[in-house]
Amino acid sequence: MPPSPSLYFPGFRTAPARETKLLLSSLDQVSRVLEWARNAMQTDPHADLSRGGIYTTSTLYLDTEDLDVFHRRGSHGRHKYRVRRYDNGTLFLERKSKRGTAVKKRRTRISSSELGLLGRPSESFAWDGYWFLRRVRARTLKPVCQINYERAAFSSLDSGNPIRLTLDRQVSCRSTLDFTFEKQVPVPVLAGQAILELKYMGNLPGLFEELIYSLALGPQPVSKYRLSLRTLNALPGTVVR
Repeated sequence: MPPSPSLYFPGFRTAPARETKLLLSSLDQVSRVLEWARNAMQTDPHADLSRGGIYTTSTLYLDTEDLDVFHRRGSHGRHKYRVRRYDNGTLFLERKSKRGTAVKKRRTRISSSELGLLGRPSESFAWDGYWFLRRVRARTLKPVCQINYERAAFSSLDSGNPIRLTLDRQVSCRSTLDFTFEKQVPVPVLAGQAILELKYMGNLPGLFEELIYSLALGPQPVSKYRLSLRTLNALPGTVVR
């Protein structure tokens, strides 16, 4: 299958990549979406078929000391910098840029031994991840929280363009100040709920219109990062800085 619509490849896109999010509030909705996706789309090739096409994702979200990304101040409101780790050990440095529903991502794969370069004062201009390191330092970004979740992902084509559906469940988080990952994180987010993301190019594909109409779903803004920080700051004696 082709890459996700939001990933940046020069000359790849002919229309803006877009993203529509929906919050599923019941297990019945989750089951119906999964059944629909398994019949209408292909399971993500990186998913664990022994787990029903589900894989675990851990992400370190970066922000300033004043949480400018969380508060969407200036250009921080359009860009998120994060480090993503998959359950097979694969690591990516990512920048997600968003204007309205238009989304673009740039990411670079790194090894686990290279993760420590992000917290060191030295620089390696030849490193593939240097673009990320340079921007993180210019924006004074540091790790704020780690978010774990289970993802089911499906892909297909619409008029020759890639489309992608992801369903995130079992979201949990922890506060952190370091570029390190913990396997287990203790604070649940969105208990009993799930986040559905529809990713496409140009206008909403007919296939996704069918899904939204048949299950009477309603798009709404939802951010795992913002929800996680609100959850952490609501805990007694916990303040994320």
